[in-house]
Amino acid sequence: MAVVTLLNQKGGVGKTSTTHHLAGTLALMGRRVLLLDNDPQASLSQGLWGPVAARGSDPAAMRNLAALPTGQGRTAEAESWNRYADAIAVRPAAYRQPAGYHAHPTRPPHAYPPAHGGKPPVNSLAIYAVSMGAVGLITCGLPSIPAIVAGHIAWVRVRRSGERGLGLAVTGIALGWIMVAFWALVAFGWSLPDET
Repeated sequence: MAVVTLLNQKGGVGKTSTTHHLAGTLALMGRRVLLLDNDPQASLSQGLWGPVAARGSDPAAMRNLAALPTGQGRTAEAESWNRYADAIAVRPAAYRQPAGYHAHPTRPPHAYPPAHGGKPPVNSLAIYAVSMGAVGLITCGLPSIPAIVAGHIAWVRVRRSGERGLGLAVTGIALGWIMVAFWALVAFGWSLPDET
């Protein structure tokens, strides 16, 4: 069992986003994923279940969450968690959220319908391959090898995922090999002896 931890004291560096998307990708690959949201702001929980569900849970859990900011000297944040816990604890049972309540159902990124009229996206490596192949014609073939490699990778990904871009991948491969063949002929020509 692998354990991956994303930890950084600086805020706004992408810890929550990276965690959310890495977990989704691993789940798509068939891995079992457990996310633990130790952030007192509960950003990951809010991202997965929505802000109402993240804050509308067990009052005892909210008081436990308030202990962390209290220990770090962030008393205003701790007080807000305690207030949420008090408000949920005193509200009538008729207004309590049922178990498993989600403020708004969220789906993993792969389950959303494709944008742009239902067409699948164009593979980015295919675009890279054709771009490098075209630039290779202008720059004497320098980016032709990356165009060939990216074109082959894009070809495989397009066939597996159903994305668009097979023509772009093949074009990138063709342009890359044209420049490689051109420079092979030039090198062969330079190696021939002079007939003087």
